Formats: sequence, structure tokens, C-alpha cells
Amino acid sequence: MLVGDECSIYEDRPKTCRDYDCRVFAATGVAVDSRTQAEIARRVKAWEFTYESEDGREEHRILKEAAAFLEKNRTCFRRGACLVIQLSWPCLP
Repeated sequence: MLVGDECSIYEDRPKTCRDYDCRVFAATGVAVDSRTQAEIARRVKAWEFTYESEDGREEHRILKEAAAFLEKNRTCFRRGACLVIQLSWPCLP
């Protein structure tokens, strides 16, 4: 997670962290493997979202619903087509 534009998880922010924002896990409800990504999993659990409006709350609900759909139906998508799912586990061929 970024604190003052710096990664608060790693002293030297890895390229992977520069390529995507790990808040995607908390925002979508996609699980993080706590065995292989323990620190990220711990941080993800700490995230809480606030909303400026009910529209924002509804957009977040829709995002989580879409991620759950992709997770449930991941075999319907070609390998690499589902970025959110691929962040935590590879899509099936």
C-alpha cells in the first residue's frame, strides 16, 4: 500500500507492485494466498472503503459481483484474459 507515494510493504518496491495496485484484492474481494503473499494478505484485510455517495457504494458492489462472476466462470475465458483473477492465480486454459 502506498504511504506518501512509497510502498509501505517493501523497502524496495518490486516491479510487480509498480505494475498494479494491490488494493485490487480488497476492492474486488479476490482472495490472496496468505501462504505465499502473507504481508499482502494482511494488508488487504486491513483495507476499508468509504463512499462519497450511494452511487459509489453501488459501483463497488457491482465490481465485487463482476469479480465473483469471473472467479466462478474462469474456465470460460482463455488463459490470460481475466486479469483480476490472474493476479492471484492463473486462469485455466
